[in-house]
Amino acid sequence: MKKLYALSGLMVLGLTAYAQQPAIKLSATQLSTIRSAVLKPVAVSLWTVSEDFTATFDTLPAKFDEFSKEVRSQKLDAQMAGAPSSSVMILREDPTGKSEFKVSVGMQVTKKLDVKAPLKIEQVEQSHAIRYAHTGSFQSLSAVHTGIRETLVKNPIKLSLKTAVTTATPATTLNNTSWPVVVRLLNDPRKVAPAAIRTEMIVPTS
Repeated sequence: MKKLYALSGLMVLGLTAYAQQPAIKLSATQLSTIRSAVLKPVAVSLWTVSEDFTATFDTLPAKFDEFSKEVRSQKLDAQMAGAPSSSVMILREDPTGKSEFKVSVGMQVTKKLDVKAPLKIEQVEQSHAIRYAHTGSFQSLSAVHTGIRETLVKNPIKLSLKTAVTTATPATTLNNTSWPVVVRLLNDPRKVAPAAIRTEMIVPTS
Protein backbone atom coordinates (compact mmCIF):
# COMPACT_ATOMS: atom_id res chain seq x y z
CA MET A 1 0.00 0.00 0.00
CA LYS A 2 2.71 2.53 0.93
CA LYS A 3 4.39 1.82 -2.38
CA LEU A 4 1.22 2.65 -4.29
CA TYR A 5 0.70 5.85 -2.33
CA ALA A 6 4.23 6.90 -3.26
CA LEU A 7 3.54 6.17 -6.92
CA SER A 8 0.51 8.45 -6.92
CA GLY A 9 2.56 11.62 -6.90
CA LEU A 10 4.70 10.39 -9.77
CA MET A 11 1.59 9.50 -11.73
CA VAL A 12 0.22 13.00 -11.23
CA LEU A 13 3.45 14.62 -12.37
CA GLY A 14 3.28 12.58 -15.53
CA LEU A 15 -0.34 13.48 -16.19
CA THR A 16 0.46 17.15 -15.67
CA ALA A 17 2.79 16.74 -18.61
CA TYR A 18 -0.03 14.89 -20.41
CA ALA A 19 -2.06 18.11 -20.35
CA GLN A 20 0.78 20.55 -21.01
CA GLN A 21 3.22 18.78 -23.30
CA PRO A 22 3.28 19.57 -27.03
CA ALA A 23 1.86 16.82 -29.21
CA ILE A 24 4.06 13.75 -29.53
CA LYS A 25 3.95 11.72 -32.71
CA LEU A 26 3.24 8.03 -32.29
CA SER A 27 5.11 5.42 -34.28
CA ALA A 28 3.49 3.43 -37.06
CA THR A 29 3.54 0.38 -34.79
CA GLN A 30 1.78 2.25 -31.99
CA LEU A 31 -0.86 3.58 -34.37
CA SER A 32 -1.43 0.07 -35.69
CA THR A 33 -1.85 -1.25 -32.14
CA ILE A 34 -4.28 1.55 -31.33
CA ARG A 35 -6.29 0.72 -34.44
CA SER A 36 -6.47 -2.93 -33.39
CA ALA A 37 -7.71 -1.90 -29.92
CA VAL A 38 -10.27 0.51 -31.35
CA LEU A 39 -11.70 -2.16 -33.63
CA LYS A 40 -12.31 -4.43 -30.62
CA PRO A 41 -14.22 -2.43 -27.97
CA VAL A 42 -14.83 -4.38 -24.78
CA ALA A 43 -17.06 -4.19 -21.75
CA VAL A 44 -15.25 -2.93 -18.65
CA SER A 45 -16.10 -3.46 -15.00
CA LEU A 46 -13.72 -2.67 -12.16
CA TRP A 47 -13.99 -1.64 -8.51
CA THR A 48 -12.28 1.49 -7.23
CA VAL A 49 -11.97 3.25 -3.90
CA SER A 50 -11.65 6.93 -4.63
CA GLU A 51 -12.32 10.47 -3.55
CA ASP A 52 -13.89 13.16 -5.72
CA PHE A 53 -12.22 16.52 -6.23
CA THR A 54 -12.39 19.62 -8.32
CA ALA A 55 -8.71 20.15 -8.93
CA THR A 56 -6.01 21.68 -11.02
CA PHE A 57 -3.01 19.71 -12.19
CA ASP A 58 -0.91 21.68 -9.72
CA THR A 59 -3.09 20.59 -6.78
CA LEU A 60 -3.42 16.93 -7.74
CA PRO A 61 -0.42 15.72 -5.67
CA ALA A 62 -2.08 17.18 -2.56
CA LYS A 63 -5.35 15.48 -3.49
CA PHE A 64 -3.62 12.11 -3.67
CA ASP A 65 -2.14 12.82 -0.25
CA GLU A 66 -5.63 13.58 1.11
CA PHE A 67 -6.93 10.32 -0.32
CA SER A 68 -4.08 8.29 1.15
CA LYS A 69 -4.52 9.88 4.57
CA GLU A 70 -8.23 9.09 4.54
CA VAL A 71 -7.57 5.46 3.53
CA ARG A 72 -5.25 5.06 6.51
CA SER A 73 -7.71 6.81 8.81
CA GLN A 74 -10.44 4.32 7.86
CA LYS A 75 -7.94 1.43 8.16
CA LEU A 76 -8.67 0.33 4.61
CA ASP A 77 -5.01 -0.37 3.97
CA ALA A 78 -5.32 -3.44 6.20
CA GLN A 79 -8.30 -4.70 4.17
CA MET A 80 -6.41 -4.25 0.91
CA ALA A 81 -3.10 -5.71 2.10
CA GLY A 82 -1.78 -8.46 -0.13
CA ALA A 83 -4.37 -7.96 -2.86
CA PRO A 84 -3.32 -6.84 -6.35
CA SER A 85 -4.16 -3.18 -6.84
CA SER A 86 -3.09 -0.13 -8.81
CA SER A 87 -3.34 3.59 -8.49
CA VAL A 88 -6.03 5.13 -10.67
CA MET A 89 -7.12 8.53 -11.83
CA ILE A 90 -10.64 8.90 -13.17
CA LEU A 91 -10.93 11.99 -15.33
CA ARG A 92 -14.61 12.91 -15.15
CA GLU A 93 -14.32 15.47 -17.93
CA ASP A 94 -11.84 16.59 -20.57
CA PRO A 95 -9.20 18.66 -18.72
CA THR A 96 -7.92 20.31 -21.88
CA GLY A 97 -8.02 24.08 -21.55
CA LYS A 98 -9.57 24.01 -18.06
CA SER A 99 -7.92 25.50 -14.99
CA GLU A 100 -10.07 23.23 -12.80
CA PHE A 101 -11.76 19.96 -13.66
CA LYS A 102 -13.65 17.13 -12.00
CA VAL A 103 -11.51 14.15 -11.13
CA SER A 104 -11.47 11.19 -8.77
CA VAL A 105 -8.19 9.84 -7.42
CA GLY A 106 -7.80 6.48 -5.78
CA MET A 107 -7.01 2.83 -6.21
CA GLN A 108 -8.43 -0.12 -8.05
CA VAL A 109 -9.44 -2.90 -5.67
CA THR A 110 -10.51 -6.49 -6.16
CA LYS A 111 -13.75 -6.37 -4.20
CA LYS A 112 -16.37 -4.07 -2.73
CA LEU A 113 -15.24 -2.56 0.57
CA ASP A 114 -17.12 -0.71 3.30
CA VAL A 115 -15.99 2.90 3.18
CA LYS A 116 -17.16 6.14 4.72
CA ALA A 117 -17.41 9.61 3.20
CA PRO A 118 -15.53 11.35 1.71
CA LEU A 119 -14.30 8.09 0.20
CA LYS A 120 -16.56 6.10 -2.05
CA ILE A 121 -16.56 2.62 -3.47
CA GLU A 122 -17.46 2.61 -7.13
CA GLN A 123 -17.88 0.00 -9.80
CA VAL A 124 -16.74 1.59 -13.02
CA GLU A 125 -18.81 0.02 -15.75
CA GLN A 126 -18.55 0.87 -19.43
CA SER A 127 -20.53 -1.10 -21.95
CA HIS A 128 -17.95 -0.61 -24.68
CA ALA A 129 -14.55 0.94 -24.14
CA ILE A 130 -11.11 0.98 -25.69
CA ARG A 131 -8.47 -0.56 -23.43
CA TYR A 132 -5.01 0.38 -24.55
CA ALA A 133 -1.93 -0.86 -22.69
CA HIS A 134 0.84 1.62 -23.31
CA THR A 135 4.56 1.36 -22.76
CA GLY A 136 6.23 4.75 -22.89
CA SER A 137 6.58 8.07 -21.17
CA PHE A 138 3.67 9.75 -19.42
CA GLN A 139 4.03 12.61 -21.90
CA SER A 140 2.88 10.34 -24.72
CA LEU A 141 -0.52 9.60 -23.12
CA SER A 142 -2.08 12.68 -24.70
CA ALA A 143 -1.01 11.44 -28.11
CA VAL A 144 -2.48 8.02 -27.33
CA HIS A 145 -5.85 9.53 -26.41
CA THR A 146 -5.81 11.64 -29.57
CA GLY A 147 -4.89 8.58 -31.61
CA ILE A 148 -7.79 6.59 -30.17
CA ARG A 149 -10.28 9.39 -30.82
CA GLU A 150 -9.11 10.10 -34.37
CA THR A 151 -9.05 6.42 -35.27
CA LEU A 152 -12.58 5.95 -34.02
CA VAL A 153 -13.86 9.03 -35.87
CA LYS A 154 -12.31 7.81 -39.12
CA ASN A 155 -13.39 4.20 -38.60
CA PRO A 156 -16.86 4.14 -37.00
CA ILE A 157 -17.77 0.75 -35.58
CA LYS A 158 -21.20 -0.65 -36.33
CA LEU A 159 -22.03 -3.17 -33.66
CA SER A 160 -24.05 -6.26 -34.45
CA LEU A 161 -25.72 -8.59 -32.00
CA LYS A 162 -22.79 -10.96 -32.37
CA THR A 163 -20.16 -8.41 -31.34
CA ALA A 164 -22.08 -5.96 -29.18
CA VAL A 165 -22.40 -6.05 -25.43
CA THR A 166 -25.84 -6.81 -24.06
CA THR A 167 -26.91 -3.17 -23.89
CA ALA A 168 -26.20 -2.51 -27.57
CA THR A 169 -28.58 -2.89 -30.50
CA PRO A 170 -27.80 -3.88 -34.10
CA ALA A 171 -27.95 -0.21 -35.09
CA THR A 172 -25.40 0.97 -32.51
CA THR A 173 -22.51 2.89 -34.03
CA LEU A 174 -19.39 3.90 -32.14
CA ASN A 175 -17.77 6.97 -33.67
CA ASN A 176 -16.41 9.05 -30.80
CA THR A 177 -14.83 8.87 -27.37
CA SER A 178 -16.45 10.05 -24.16
CA TRP A 179 -15.74 10.52 -20.47
CA PRO A 180 -14.79 9.53 -17.81
CA VAL A 181 -11.40 8.18 -18.84
CA VAL A 182 -9.60 5.86 -16.43
CA VAL A 183 -5.82 5.78 -16.27
CA ARG A 184 -4.19 2.85 -14.43
CA LEU A 185 -0.54 2.75 -13.38
CA LEU A 186 0.88 -0.72 -14.09
CA ASN A 187 4.46 -0.53 -12.87
CA ASP A 188 6.73 1.60 -10.72
CA PRO A 189 8.06 4.55 -12.75
CA ARG A 190 10.80 5.07 -10.16
CA LYS A 191 12.41 1.78 -11.14
CA VAL A 192 12.28 1.91 -14.93
CA ALA A 193 13.30 4.27 -17.67
CA PRO A 194 10.58 6.62 -19.01
CA ALA A 195 10.35 4.54 -22.17
CA ALA A 196 9.51 1.47 -20.05
CA ILE A 197 6.69 2.99 -17.98
CA ARG A 198 3.53 0.90 -18.33
CA THR A 199 0.03 2.38 -18.11
CA GLU A 200 -3.40 1.45 -19.29
CA MET A 201 -5.87 3.97 -20.63
CA ILE A 202 -9.53 2.95 -20.59
CA VAL A 203 -11.51 5.20 -22.93
CA PRO A 204 -15.30 4.81 -23.22
CA THR A 205 -16.86 5.14 -26.65
CA SER A 206 -20.14 6.61 -27.80
